[in-house]
Amino acid sequence: MLSIDKNQMTIEHYQEVLLVSETLIKIRMPQMEISIRGDKLHMLALEKEELLLEGCFLELTFQYES
Repeated sequence: MLSIDKNQMTIEHYQEVLLVSETLIKIRMPQMEISIRGDKLHMLALEKEELLLEGCFLELTFQYES
């Protein structure tokens, strides 16, 4: 599950954080990979089942695994 509220994004049930930079965050989910492009991106909280991200989100890309 993914939800966005202004400049914060919550991602639930993720498997792995693949990459974190100020302009790109990549997250592996059970059946897809999510790429988040933006500006001043960072993680506010990292828990076993949930991520809280903050920044200026410009683009979300979902790549489904076959």
